[in-house]
Amino acid sequence: MAKNLQVDNTLSSNTQPIKDQDGNTSVLSLSISAVGIGTNNPSAKVEINDGDLLFKALAENPGKVLFHNSAGEQKGRIWSNPSAGSGLFFSSRDTAPDISISPSGNVGIGTSVPNAKLEINNGDLLFKASAEDPGDIVFQNSSGVQKARIFSNPELGAGLFLSSGLNPHDVVISSSGNVGIGTPMPNKKLSVAGDMEVLGDIILLNADCAEDFDICESDLAEPGTVMVLGEDGKLEQSQEAYDKRVAGVISGAGCYKPGIILDKQKTGNIRKPIALLGKVFCKVDADFGAIEVGDLLTTAPTLGHAMKASDPLKAFGSVIGKALKSKKEGQGLIPVLISLQ
Repeated sequence: MAKNLQVDNTLSSNTQPIKDQDGNTSVLSLSISAVGIGTNNPSAKVEINDGDLLFKALAENPGKVLFHNSAGEQKGRIWSNPSAGSGLFFSSRDTAPDISISPSGNVGIGTSVPNAKLEINNGDLLFKASAEDPGDIVFQNSSGVQKARIFSNPELGAGLFLSSGLNPHDVVISSSGNVGIGTPMPNKKLSVAGDMEVLGDIILLNADCAEDFDICESDLAEPGTVMVLGEDGKLEQSQEAYDKRVAGVISGAGCYKPGIILDKQKTGNIRKPIALLGKVFCKVDADFGAIEVGDLLTTAPTLGHAMKASDPLKAFGSVIGKALKSKKEGQGLIPVLISLQ
């Protein structure tokens, strides 16, 4: 049976407990500067001890906790809307919620209806690193064992690391946009430290398969030039007809660029890619015979040029490839299908 409550005005202290009509001290107390519920010594403006604070919503007023500044301007609010089935909203303005917690426990930032445990709508997720903790996204199994993580390391200048285990760099995306697999510092658009298995097709948009060779330092050969083997193993420009030392054509002239370059290494010498297979633009001299599509080409007396192989006996071992375009006279670049023989 409910009993009436009254303030005990006989006490001289600043705190006034509320008593029922039988003289029993209630769970409510009033002081000059604070209200206590469940305590006679409130330590805040309102203190609720061992109990809940219930906002029972009406259709017209679902109930809000409002935060105003000293000028009475609203700076934040917490509210719910049970009639709409929503959980809890937090906002720093008198607008749509900045943060929402759905009845199922999903958290939304920038959305009032989050469809995942955490949904961020129309915004960024920022991890601001410190020297001690650069900030990680860690994935664990149900036993708490780490199975994967995503992290960054600004001190190394790296962009983003993805790891499936203890290895710190299974996949790396550098600050310059290079991707590394098994290497922490990729120097190319894709650097792979290990074996690569491809179950589908590798599609290369460029033309030929080339290999890097050392070039004589005094030789300023350009793409499209026919090259032969020198006495020291370095390549030099061809200058004899039907030269069996022919090595190929420097790749990269015209609109054909190398699709694959083999033996890419630093030797301390000038190196250039020599087309071994595929299509390449080649310097030709048609003054030694008009060139037709399909003609075999060999080295010409003209420096760095090819010509029509008119003598089959001499051509054996010195053929560069087949002409893919005709040239009646003079010098110039034509596309050639490389087939050294």
